Amino acid sequence: MSTKTLYLLRHAQAVTDPSRYADHDRPLHPSGEEHARRIGQWFACQSTGSLRIVVSSASRTQATAALVLSGIGNDSLQFITDARLYASSPSMFLGIIRETPPSVDSLMIVGHNPEISAVARQFADEIGELPTGGIVTIRLSTDNWMHVSEAEVISARLEVL
Repeated sequence: MSTKTLYLLRHAQAVTDPSRYADHDRPLHPSGEEHARRIGQWFACQSTGSLRIVVSSASRTQATAALVLSGIGNDSLQFITDARLYASSPSMFLGIIRETPPSVDSLMIVGHNPEISAVARQFADEIGELPTGGIVTIRLSTDNWMHVSEAEVISARLEVL
């Protein structure tokens, strides 16, 4: 049996001025921009194999993913926007994960609370709530993302950088 690695990343810190921005359009706070770059630098040191990155359509997740990619420093990597990740549900997250082709070794989802934390807890109860910019690394014993819910969890760890 092979392994797959799931990275669940909550977007970095966004501005919190509801009088200026609709929720979907909130940009990253300058501290969130710096944090996202650090996440990318950390991620560049991870061994991922083939990687797919799926991102919510919200401005703050798009900016987080773009800055993570710039921190990784691999110009060939791109992310896929999936509007279903915004104002979603844990079951929708799992459905998106299951749609991932078996040839993908590592999958990163960039999304929002409370859904992203709920999905992380389905694999590892001890994870709790992800802070902004928190990333959970989950290693699974499976050869197909379709079976992610039944896969044995080899390890799960929350990184707060």
